[in-house]
Amino acid sequence: EVYAHDGRVDYGAIHENPERLNALAREIAGFDPGKLPEGDPQKAFWINAYNILVIKGIIDHYPTDSPLSIPGFFKEIKHPVAGQMLTLDEIEHERIRAAYGDARIHFALVCAARGCPPIRNQAYRPEILNAQLETST
Repeated sequence: EVYAHDGRVDYGAIHENPERLNALAREIAGFDPGKLPEGDPQKAFWINAYNILVIKGIIDHYPTDSPLSIPGFFKEIKHPVAGQMLTLDEIEHERIRAAYGDARIHFALVCAARGCPPIRNQAYRPEILNAQLETST
């Protein structure tokens, strides 16, 4: 199923049927990205993990007008990722931006606000990641 249309997430539909989102979050929690080849496979994992956890954070507090109305949404709430507990800021700045230095990533990360870049209606895939990032900018 697709829950993103015209660059926007249908949070209401996900809230009504969160099983797939919750299953993805569980997979992210236990997955070891270090087992992936370095480069695009790991970069795609971290981008997808971030986006899924932003969406899950909104669903966990649904309904909400903005992630900024949720105390500590980006800087304090920790999520299980790859056997660690990380905030969204830690994922974005330490695992993604610092590790890859790719300015295009800004356009790939969902921040769940109206002013954010539009979300793709598909996951970022390592074999086409460069093309996906190019079309997102």
